[in-house]
Amino acid sequence: MNNSPPILSLLMYNKIRSAITGYKVKKVSVNGLIIKTSYNGKMPSSDPLTALKEVKVKLDNFPNAVSLDLDLNELWGKRLSYLKDISSSSSSKFEINKNQYKIERFVTKQDKAPLSLYTFSRNDKIFALFSRVYDYGNYFNEVENCLVDKHIIERSESGANMHFVTNGEYSVIVDVFGHSQSFFWNDKEELEMCLETIL
Repeated sequence: MNNSPPILSLLMYNKIRSAITGYKVKKVSVNGLIIKTSYNGKMPSSDPLTALKEVKVKLDNFPNAVSLDLDLNELWGKRLSYLKDISSSSSSKFEINKNQYKIERFVTKQDKAPLSLYTFSRNDKIFALFSRVYDYGNYFNEVENCLVDKHIIERSESGANMHFVTNGEYSVIVDVFGHSQSFFWNDKEELEMCLETIL
């Protein structure tokens, strides 16, 4: 006689997991990809790929970055430092060609402004960050003024609501859409492979 416990259905497993961890799990199909999202609190957007779709459109329309001699590595590290000692509010995972992709959302603050920060990773290596600071564009204005002060852009170029800069290793698109946004990456080939594969 088989005395092993019965196999739990996926639904039951998710209920138990949710009760223990506080996270709920939902699967969605986007562009043919099966994406499993674990989340705490309100269900996030049904399309975790939104930020990737938006950056692809921006890169298609504005493919040429302004080259600058600036330590973007420091800025990258500062962005990652916001993740210290906090847990993600949602985590979306999917697999392509045996590669494990993960998109995580974190909620914290930049100075006093609420900050949503998303990490994009393949096989646990982060290659891109997307952030939205709910500050009505104040951070964007600070970045733009810095670029003007350093003579990276002309004052006449300000007001474009978007700037794309790179130092060769790191690249970032900073824009404003009601609030300040930035899409930052440290591996061009990794990002391009991701965009070509899933979009």
